[in-house]
Amino acid sequence: RWARARGAAFALLLNQDIEVTPGWLGPLLSVMESRPDVAAAQPLVVLHSEPHLINTAGNELHFCGFGTCGAYRQPSDSVRPDAEPRSVAFASGAALLLRMDALAQAGDFDEKLFLYHEDCDLQIRLRQLGYDCVLVPGSRVLHKYTERFSARKYALLDRNRWLVLLKDWPLARLAVAAPALAGAELAVLVFAARQGWLREKLASYGEILRLLPAVVRDRR
Repeated sequence: RWARARGAAFALLLNQDIEVTPGWLGPLLSVMESRPDVAAAQPLVVLHSEPHLINTAGNELHFCGFGTCGAYRQPSDSVRPDAEPRSVAFASGAALLLRMDALAQAGDFDEKLFLYHEDCDLQIRLRQLGYDCVLVPGSRVLHKYTERFSARKYALLDRNRWLVLLKDWPLARLAVAAPALAGAELAVLVFAARQGWLREKLASYGEILRLLPAVVRDRR
């Protein structure tokens, strides 16, 4: 909204725990300016503590709604800086350049998805409009990423996974995936019990029910 009010062509999102590198922004802008079909572009994100390893080379998306860091902990030199930009399931919101004209059509982040999966949902909407979402290998940033998750973070990740499924997945795909979704849900409940966030997981069902009418409206 701040960028739109100032007539900006692009909006750049950066997590507060990102450290940029010299020349990182130019390749992102170059892709945006040369390819009007691209609405979201991310740099290669490497681990701040281990810059020879990748944090995410574009996020991956499982058919049960789980989003994961693409190429996590693979060698960062496996992605050549001179490689062409490539499509990804969804670009990481940790460092993300967005086209404002595309957002004017798709809408902004869904605030019901505060904290996690909001970047995934937005890029599903951008793709529905025919835009592409890409990794730009020539741009690199470092992320002070941690694998340690709090109980609330686990619960928010899983709650928002379900909200995105209910909002964005075609009904036919949901029906076909129903057995796998049920099995995955049982597995998540067992995992939550073992990791100490079962209470937060169970509470998230109430949050989903409370948000469901708004999610159905958004789905329409």
